[in-house]
Amino acid sequence: MVLAAGNPDISTDLWHAALDALERKFSKPIFEMWIKPLRLVSFTGNELLLAVHNNFARDWVENRLRAQIAEILSDVLGSEVKIAFTVANESALSVPSPGGGSRGPAGARCSGGGRVSCG
Repeated sequence: MVLAAGNPDISTDLWHAALDALERKFSKPIFEMWIKPLRLVSFTGNELLLAVHNNFARDWVENRLRAQIAEILSDVLGSEVKIAFTVANESALSVPSPGGGSRGPAGARCSGGGRVSCG
């Protein structure tokens, strides 16, 4: 499945398509622990900014999974993408609330001065 880049309305569809592809690529424990919690913060040009829940997760995903994630996302998009990771504040990550709702990626902020790396 290839989705056109540049239209902000497709971000959600893009991310769901990417998650489906990532789920098929990684083992269930890796997907559930490291991939599923990622949240799409922005998609500009050929760069995706993904939020993680803490510095450890950012470093782990950056060092162990970034290249594979970028490859799969490039396949989904049909062109090469660069990925950057940021640590989002707790309210920025979608987590179930006691009332059954969820919170979206708004308000994500970078820790440690900004993005980790793009590649």
